[in-house]
Amino acid sequence: MRPEYYTWKASNHNKNACTTCHIEPGLKSFVGHKMGALNQVYQHIFKKYYLPIEMKQDIKNEICLQCHSRQWERTASGDIKIPHSKHLDQGLKCVQCHRGVAHGTVMERDQTIDGQWGKWNDVYGRTQMVQQYKILNMKGCLQCHKERDAPITCDTCHKKLVKPRTHQVAEWLKEHGLEAVRDLEGCDRCHSYSADPITVKAETKQASYARGNTFCTKCHQTRPAGHIKDWTRIHSAQARANPQGCLACHDYRKPSPGTRATKTYCLECHVGRHRNRPQVPPGHPFPVAPREGPGPRCYSCHSKESCTKCHR
Repeated sequence: MRPEYYTWKASNHNKNACTTCHIEPGLKSFVGHKMGALNQVYQHIFKKYYLPIEMKQDIKNEICLQCHSRQWERTASGDIKIPHSKHLDQGLKCVQCHRGVAHGTVMERDQTIDGQWGKWNDVYGRTQMVQQYKILNMKGCLQCHKERDAPITCDTCHKKLVKPRTHQVAEWLKEHGLEAVRDLEGCDRCHSYSADPITVKAETKQASYARGNTFCTKCHQTRPAGHIKDWTRIHSAQARANPQGCLACHDYRKPSPGTRATKTYCLECHVGRHRNRPQVPPGHPFPVAPREGPGPRCYSCHSKESCTKCHR
C-alpha cells in the first residue's frame, strides 16, 4: 500500500482516515469489511496478490456525500460552473470526475504494476499528485457531454470567457502560427479537447498538431483568405519569410493520405531550377518548346521579374 499511502498523504484528503472513504457508513459495513480484510492479510504474507492491486468496485456517492454537498455549483476558483446536483440526478458517480483526487490514478496509469515499492516516499508521492493526475480535463468533460447529448458550448461550463492576451491583437489570425511555433503547449492548454486520438505525422510538430486537432482543421482545410487569385505568382516571398507557415497545410513532397495535407505540395512545381539548364525540368505542368521564351502561362506560377532575369 505504499503507493496508495504516499499519494493519499500528498492529497487534499490526507486529514481523512482511509476507512472514511473505503468503508461504507454503518456498523454492518464496518464489520463486513474487517472480516474481508483477513483475506488481504493472507495475500500480503504469502505474496498471493496480483498486480496492479485494484478495488473491486468504485467508491459510492453516499461515501463522498458524507462530507461534500450535492448543491456545489462551481469550482473553488469560480471559473467553471459545475452543478453537481444536476450531474448526480443524471446518475453520474462522483468518481467519474474525481477519480484521481486521493491517489492520482496511479493504478490506472500503471504506476503500481511493477511492484517496485521501494521508490515510493513523500517526494515521489508528490510527483504523482500533480494537477493533471487529480482532475478530469476538459477533453474528458466534453467527451461525456457528447455521449449524453449535453451542451458543449464554452459558456455551458465557463463562467468567464476571457481571450488570452496573445489572442487580442488585431492580426491574431495571421500571427497565431508563429505563436504556435514559440509555445505549442500554450495552445494545447485550451485546445487539447479537440485533439484527434490518431497522431498525424507532418514536417513540423506544429503542422502535426494543426492537422490532428479538429478545432484547427476547421480553418486549415479551407483556402485561407490571404491566398488571393494570383497567390501562386506572389507566394514565394511569404514562403521564404515563413516556410513553417506553409508546411502547416502543405508538404514538400506529395503527401500520403494519413498526413491530412492539401493536395498541392511544393515539389509539384519546384522540381528544379531553370538557370543554366537547356531543358525544362521534369514534372513541368505543361510542355515548352525548345528556346521558347517566357509567356503568360509561365506567369501563372512565376513572377515576370524572376523569369526575365535569365529568359529574354
